[in-house]
Amino acid sequence: MKPSRLWSSLLSFAALMAIIPMAAIAAPDALGDHSARPRGNTVVTLGSNAELPVDGRADAVIALGGDVNTAGDVRDAAVALAGNVRATGLVGDAVVAIVGDVYLNSTAKTVVAVLGDVELGPDARVSSEVVTIGGTIKRDPAAVISGTTQSVLLGGFAHPDGLRSWIRHCGLLARPLALDLDLYWAWGLALGFLALYALLTLSFREPLQRCVETFERHPGRAVLTGLLSLVLVPVLVLFLVVTVVGILVVPFLGIAVMGAMLFGKAVMLVWIGRRVHRSAPPLVALLIGGLIVLALYLIPVVGLVVYKLLGGIGLGVVAYTFLLALRVEKPVRPAVMTEAAAPAAIPADDTLLPRAGFWSRMAALFIDMVLISMVVHLVADPGAGVFFGVLVIYAAVMWKLRGVTIGGSIVGLKLVRTDGKPIDWATAIVRALGCLLSMAIGGLGFLWIAFDKERQAWHDRIAGTAVVKVSRGIPLI
Repeated sequence: MKPSRLWSSLLSFAALMAIIPMAAIAAPDALGDHSARPRGNTVVTLGSNAELPVDGRADAVIALGGDVNTAGDVRDAAVALAGNVRATGLVGDAVVAIVGDVYLNSTAKTVVAVLGDVELGPDARVSSEVVTIGGTIKRDPAAVISGTTQSVLLGGFAHPDGLRSWIRHCGLLARPLALDLDLYWAWGLALGFLALYALLTLSFREPLQRCVETFERHPGRAVLTGLLSLVLVPVLVLFLVVTVVGILVVPFLGIAVMGAMLFGKAVMLVWIGRRVHRSAPPLVALLIGGLIVLALYLIPVVGLVVYKLLGGIGLGVVAYTFLLALRVEKPVRPAVMTEAAAPAAIPADDTLLPRAGFWSRMAALFIDMVLISMVVHLVADPGAGVFFGVLVIYAAVMWKLRGVTIGGSIVGLKLVRTDGKPIDWATAIVRALGCLLSMAIGGLGFLWIAFDKERQAWHDRIAGTAVVKVSRGIPLI
């Protein structure tokens, strides 16, 4: 088997692993029949072992979630997904085990084990190559390999019994969890994520409550937003990659979407818990919802559907709540002035000015980043570290000296301390460094502006500052 054909085969089987749950949904009767089913001259089993006796003949022998044992002759390939392959009869082409081990004591062209070991007996004859990914090769001195041997990540993995068990008991039944001792790691992951959702619930109670209320009031719009997000995010990523410059944004976008989905799952668990106990505190509601969802994860097909729905709807709820928070409130019409009416007094304290919203602040940040990028690239072609370093220094100096950056002056913003005191060096530097934190975690620190009642980002909370609107841009000179 040529290398290109070998990797094409591996990619094909990887795709097969992805569609196993859909196959289980489309043909659930196959899960109940654990006997070998000949398909023409091909033996295929689902969830059980595939056997070919000494006097047997087959074009191929395939086991999904079981072992393959071929003592007869196989014209093409012997393949096991989440199982081991033992071939003592002639194999015309390839012997492949994905998440399993291979034992060959006969003739074959190619031997491949993904996350498993290869053992060649004394009568083994391999005319092309032997490949292991995450495993080892054990070869009897009498075994013959006419081609090459390749070991990727040699010794980097132990026997993947847990993963093999998950594919057999969960993947083939389209569910995330099952009651099996080998799946302790899967239960550990599930409980670990539940602990993470609990931490998010305790840390962000107000935004979580707003998201729950959004789903209760606008369930249809939230679901529609989730569907649109799942469709539009890949399109947006493709657009950013095509523009080349936008490639730098792709990691932040990915982290932001993942963070929104995690937070959205916490929201959905709280919502489910409150269907059982309406007045339960958020943490108690989350634990109730978590136990219900873990129980649903054990049900074939239903478990996979619930898992997918939680992520998609949760993303939609967070996205729609964010969109609602970005709505610009309609200005209140001023009362008609009479002779006795006096003009409204202008606030003497800048902290009493209206707070700047998300979009105006992002516009100011974008202008500043473009200007700094232009200036820095005139001097050299630096990396991202130098760019952000210059941006931090620029912002700190401008906030201390003028209370606003160039972008903020153009948009009409001003930085103030919430205690009314002037901006000092300590406040400016702490806020500038805090901006890196807000940006590093997928930009969540900046997105916080849309959810926060005081319109403060994370770095505003850290430095004790706020951004207000001014009627006229602050002169920089």
